Amino acid sequence: MKKEKISIYFVIFLALIYFSSQFSRASLGAISSFLINEFSIDNEQLGRLGGVFFLSFALVQIPIGILLDKYNPIKIIFFMLLFVFIGSILMSFATSYRMLIFARIFHGIGCGVCLMGPLVMIARYVDKGKFSQYSGYVMGIGG
Repeated sequence: MKKEKISIYFVIFLALIYFSSQFSRASLGAISSFLINEFSIDNEQLGRLGGVFFLSFALVQIPIGILLDKYNPIKIIFFMLLFVFIGSILMSFATSYRMLIFARIFHGIGCGVCLMGPLVMIARYVDKGKFSQYSGYVMGIGG
């Protein structure tokens, strides 16, 4: 079965999904001085905020992979992006360090699909010989 060539808009869409994960990873560094001042946290607590993102991200990798293979990847991606959205809302309204932790956990859970989801979409809609090319586009544009 020959797969159709995908449009540049689809590649940009997938890159934006990947970008949301990259943004969530890097955003903590950009606002670290604000968080330290606003919430009176120390460097260890700031590190924990980064760590819970990656821990929750790692914990959802296998379940997300199974869901992406079993169900419609676009629906799974949009559902998981709701977690990123909820995490962003929680982060913006946070009044305590505990709320910041929950926000970062939601970010991590939601971002767990942000690279694997686009890669599954590329695998489904692009010829095998072009997989690495389109993966590179997504990671290059999104990164």
